[in-house]
Amino acid sequence: MSKIVTIKNTKPRIYTMNGVTLQPGLNKFDEDKAAKFLEHPHAQIKIEAGIFEVGKGKAPAAKKAADNGDKGNGGDAGGNEPTAAELIEIIEKTEDRELLATASGDSRVTVKRAAEARIEELDAAAAAAAGNEGTEGDNE
Repeated sequence: MSKIVTIKNTKPRIYTMNGVTLQPGLNKFDEDKAAKFLEHPHAQIKIEAGIFEVGKGKAPAAKKAADNGDKGNGGDAGGNEPTAAELIEIIEKTEDRELLATASGDSRVTVKRAAEARIEELDAAAAAAAGNEGTEGDNE
């Protein structure tokens, strides 16, 4: 049995390196899959910047996931794919357009709608800010 390696993504953003996807929050991978992810040159940069935190898996962490009702999502997700509610919470706070573009392609309608709404919100705020730049000082 291979060891479990945990990689914590401290940003509300999804990273994919060498075919391995890292979701926001704590991710658990078998040693081989983690090594594949971590051998990417950008992974080391993100570790040094504190964006990724790497550790070894422990039994209490696995127990905690079971206690939280983690039923797994099937497939290759390893049970670490965020729920729709978790993603929507991240989407509502982020300004990362790459994350929003990824989320707008999600198969879950609620996630897709939340991402599209957030993109529209950011576009409207940017348009408003651009419109206000030329009006400052005109009131004199």
